[in-house]
Amino acid sequence: MSEGVHLILSSKYHIRPKLMNAIGFKPDRGVSTVYIARNDGEPESEHKLGLAEIYNVLAEEEKFKIDDMTWLIFDVDKDPETNRIIAEIRKERKLGPREEARLLPGDKEWDIILDTRYYKMMLQITSKPIKNILLRNTDRPDQEGLYSTDRIHFSFTSSDDLTSASGISTKASATDNQPPLADDNEDQSPALKALFAEEDEKSYMLMAAISVTFTDDVLDDEGNTDTSASQLPQI
Repeated sequence: MSEGVHLILSSKYHIRPKLMNAIGFKPDRGVSTVYIARNDGEPESEHKLGLAEIYNVLAEEEKFKIDDMTWLIFDVDKDPETNRIIAEIRKERKLGPREEARLLPGDKEWDIILDTRYYKMMLQITSKPIKNILLRNTDRPDQEGLYSTDRIHFSFTSSDDLTSASGISTKASATDNQPPLADDNEDQSPALKALFAEEDEKSYMLMAAISVTFTDDVLDDEGNTDTSASQLPQI
């Protein structure tokens, strides 16, 4: 599967492991994607790890600097209520059901997204201030075929941007071989569109593989679970 994408399993089930998290990293672009986060579905246990703990372990393994993150993307995972909320935002803006919506601080829809579980999960990962929010739509495969869902993109100012804004020059990293993403009119940047198209494809391929490997439920029929979430296999 894709480089930099990790699956987190809860393993002690009667039949097979259950999927708790799917998280991806692109350190060279400062972009991370949370494809699946079902930690709230695990019963409390002394062995249970929360999203923040799991994310930090993986970020360190990938040499991904959270302070340098410019985008954190969440797939709306089996969450029809949030899909409905985003559909209403598009409708209010007279956008089509699959058109992109960009929210800025002060927009009336801003707090609506901040009331969702995805913002709360974002706060478990980073406390960086949000520059803007993009709402995008994509297809996901499952056992029954294709279905449409949304992706919530939180945009942040990178530490390099903050340093440059303060007038302090920085030396480019030897690994920084990607073009910078446009800062103004980000949703119109060709580099950004290409990046999101790549992330959409990665999400599609990941979910296609997951749909034939794991069940959607978190607990088995008898309610048994292993909440250690200690296996961090890379796919």
